[in-house]
Amino acid sequence: MTLTSDPATPFGESDTIVAYASSKAAVTMISLQYANAFRRHPSHSHIKIDAATPGHIATDVNGYAGTRTVKQSAKIVVDLATLSDSGPSGGYFNEDGPLPC
Repeated sequence: MTLTSDPATPFGESDTIVAYASSKAAVTMISLQYANAFRRHPSHSHIKIDAATPGHIATDVNGYAGTRTVKQSAKIVVDLATLSDSGPSGGYFNEDGPLPC
C-alpha cells in the first residue's frame, strides 16, 4: 500500500491493476488479521502467519517481463514457511526483511 500511494512507482502510476492491487491488499489484510487472532489463542500462538511479496517474477503470465527468477522469488516463501516458533507473525516481508503495509 505504501508503494501504491506513491504516484512515481509502477503501482501508483498504473490504471490497469486496480482489481489486482485491491485483491492483494485484501489478502494481506486477512493474513494479518488471522495472525492477530492466532496470537490471542494460547493453543494457536505457535502458528505463524505472515504475508510476503516475492517481487516481480518473470513468468509466462507477464510475458517474462519480471526482473526476478522463480528461484529468487521463492526464497522469502521458503524462509517464512520454515520459521521457528519464536519467528515473527503478523508481518509483511520480502527477502530483505519486513516491509510497511
